Order: sequence, then C-alpha cells, then structure tokens
Amino acid sequence: GTPFDASAEPAFIKGDVNVDGTVEICDATMIQEHVAERIILTEEQKKAADTNGNGVVDITDATLIQKYIAELIDFLG
Repeated sequence: GTPFDASAEPAFIKGDVNVDGTVEICDATMIQEHVAERIILTEEQKKAADTNGNGVVDITDATLIQKYIAELIDFLG
C-alpha cells in the first residue's frame, strides 16, 4: 500500500459546512446553530465554515454563504 501522509489536509469546499459537496442555505443555518451553541462543529466543518478566512466561525460567515447563494459574491474564502 501507499504510506499514510499525516500532513495532508482533508479536502473540503469552503462554505460546505455539512460536507455534502454543495454550498446551500443549510450550511449557513449550521453556522447560525454553531454560533448559538446549539450544535458543535468538527474541526473540518469549522474550516469549511470560516468563509472569510479570519480563523473565527461567526455570523459573518453565514452571511457570506447567503450572499454567495444569492450570487451577490462570486467566491468564498
């Protein structure tokens, strides 16, 4: 077999918080639930949720997903 590369980052799509392969309104909702401390995101989900790349998952990230879905902005990250 091939050797395991412990330094490899897991693949994720910026904004795809539920890791289903698409960026949808439910991803923004998951961020809102996380901010309200109703759910806990995994480390991979937090990386995907940090849509402005500032190292913090907050309501701004949810708003950016909403703008992306509405095609008001072209990309996340």
